Amino acid sequence: MVFDQQPSTASALDPISPAITVAVEDQYGNIVTTDSSSVTVGLNSGAGALGGTLTEAVATFSDVYVTAIGSHTLSASDGSLTSAISDSFMVTPAATQLAYFVQPSDVTAGAANSPSIVVDVENQYGTVVVTDSSDVTLSIASGPGAIGGTDTVAAVDGVATFDNVKLDTVGTYTLTASDGDLTTATSNSLTVSPAAASQLAYAVQPSNVAAGITDSPSIVLDVEDAYGNLITTDNSNVTLSIGSGPGSVYGTLTVAASDGVATFSTVNFRVAGSYTLTASDGSLTPATSNSFTVTPAPASHLIFATQPSNVIAGAANSPSIVLDVEDQFGNLVTSDSSNVTIAVSYGAGSASGTLTVAAGGGVATFNNVEIDKSGNYELTATDGGLLEATSNGFTVSPAAASKLVYGFQPSGVTAGVADSPSIVAVVEDQYNNIITTDSSNVTLSVATGPGSAGGTLTVAATSGVATFS
Repeated sequence: MVFDQQPSTASALDPISPAITVAVEDQYGNIVTTDSSSVTVGLNSGAGALGGTLTEAVATFSDVYVTAIGSHTLSASDGSLTSAISDSFMVTPAATQLAYFVQPSDVTAGAANSPSIVVDVENQYGTVVVTDSSDVTLSIASGPGAIGGTDTVAAVDGVATFDNVKLDTVGTYTLTASDGDLTTATSNSLTVSPAAASQLAYAVQPSNVAAGITDSPSIVLDVEDAYGNLITTDNSNVTLSIGSGPGSVYGTLTVAASDGVATFSTVNFRVAGSYTLTASDGSLTPATSNSFTVTPAPASHLIFATQPSNVIAGAANSPSIVLDVEDQFGNLVTSDSSNVTIAVSYGAGSASGTLTVAAGGGVATFNNVEIDKSGNYELTATDGGLLEATSNGFTVSPAAASKLVYGFQPSGVTAGVADSPSIVAVVEDQYNNIITTDSSNVTLSVATGPGSAGGTLTVAATSGVATFS
């Protein structure tokens, strides 16, 4: 029997590596390749016992281990063949624990720890187990964030080197090193500081608000690094602007950050609608807010959305006259359903029809307002304590010619003498308006009496007036 691969130094209870091999040879040192007998290894010298598979038909022993530390030799036997004694080899204590050879140091968020963290696989006496190649894993023992990078490393000669461990969240940490059943190791405390300022983020988003009212609670922006950590040393200027929406933003729109926090306490809007805000700060990545709604302020005044147009006497205004109930900023108060009343504020006649209308969604529509007397007009709209609205001027024209009336009646006169003052006939519509555009012929004749009329009895009207002189 001959030890072809001698046993090497090993840890107690760990398989001896590389595997022990024993050859069966003839008396001349030739391997008997036809031999398939069983070979048995045993402990020849040294304390403890030999464990693992100790008898093999093919004499390669891959899981043999020794239970006690110290110097040992092995024996190999195979029936009546001359046995073999191995070279002496050392059995060291088995790996029992982990220990930090290089502790983690304070680091910037997102940066690999430097110098690299080094963890030793040790035996009970604190000696590195140079035969160990097991996996060592780092994890968070205490601290606010998670570990990133390469957190599991195979030991090389009993030493695990972590050169790509990263922590993204600022705070104070300790790390735990673990390796199967070995006693874990907890690191010294380390501090993760923010990286360079990279972006803005809304700590307090803008909320739904009424027009003209300061946003409450105040809008708050944080200056952060790329990992979302607050840069408490930052005092740069942060500016708010409209990201989307129908109007402008008012108030103090540029604020210097204090300890990395910019608070906007006077922001307000005047135009109702849906908005987003954009926060910017130099080259930092800007932040866009959530969508929020600006609603109208309380009703303040009326306004003619559709003015009255020129119209024929007695006809309903078309298109319909429309009044909006608005706040002080000109926003339609869609929640308003108050009564709006219109009346003539300038002009010779008065309005008729439905002159009081309840607003629907802040809009009062008047679709049957009529004025019978021709002339120039303005309308006034009122609604309780709201500021009234006065319309543009418009004209009411006469309706179609409908009748004749005497402007000057004939008076008592001497036979054969012309009537004085002159008799005047006027062309009017049904509402008694003179048809100033009329130039038709008007004829006088005797309605009752013993004689007949003489002189010029047919006269063309001028601006609706026929004068018989």
